[in-house]
Amino acid sequence: PLAGLRYVVLAGERLYGRDVLNWKAANGTAARLSNLYGLTETTILKTCFHIESWDWQAGEVLPVGLPVSDTLVAVVNSAHHICAPGEMGEVYIKSPFISKGYIDTSLNEHYLVANPLDGNEADRVWRTGDLGRYRNDGRLEILGRRDEQVKINGVRIELEQVRAAVLQQEGVLRTELVVHTGEDFRQELLCYYTGKRYAPDELRALLSADLNPAMLPG
Repeated sequence: PLAGLRYVVLAGERLYGRDVLNWKAANGTAARLSNLYGLTETTILKTCFHIESWDWQAGEVLPVGLPVSDTLVAVVNSAHHICAPGEMGEVYIKSPFISKGYIDTSLNEHYLVANPLDGNEADRVWRTGDLGRYRNDGRLEILGRRDEQVKINGVRIELEQVRAAVLQQEGVLRTELVVHTGEDFRQELLCYYTGKRYAPDELRALLSADLNPAMLPG
C-alpha cells in the first residue's frame, strides 16, 4: 500500500465500479479518486467527479461529474435543446481555453462550431463527438461516440482507417470491426472478415505496414 498517496486522478477511459473496488482492496480508502473528462483540443480537464463513496456495483459506469470553473458543458439533442436527465445527446464544450482549431483547417467546421443552442456564429464551442446524458443529480455520464471513432486503452482509433487497411489485403472481400468488452471490462478491437484465409499473426503483420500497434485488431 502507498500510505503517503492522497490523490489519484483518472481520465481517458470509462471508469467502472470494479476499478474502484479493486483500488480499495489494494490500497484502502485514504486516497481520493477523481474521475475526469475533457479533450486535448479543450485543454484536457473540463469536468470532474470526486469519488467519495466506495459502494459501487462492479459493472456500474461512474459519472465524470460537473464542469470545472470557466467551463460550460452541454448535452444537446437533435432538436438543439438541452437534454432532460436520462436523455442521450451530443456533448458540447464552451471555454475560453479551447483550441483555436486544427492545423488542417478543413476539420474545424466539424468541431469548432456555432453554439447549437442559439446558432450564434460568434459564439464558438467545441463539438466533442461524444454521446452523454445527465444523471438526476446533474452530473454527466459519457456513453460513447457519435461517429466511428473509438477509444481503446486510452488511444483514439478511427474504425474507417482500420477497415480500409484490412480491405486492401489480397483476397479480403468484406470486413466488420467490433469493440468487444470482456468480463474484466477490458476492451479489444476485433476484426471479422470474409475471403482469403490468413493466419492471425500473418494478417496482423500485413496490417502493421499501415497501422500503428495500438490500432491492430484481434
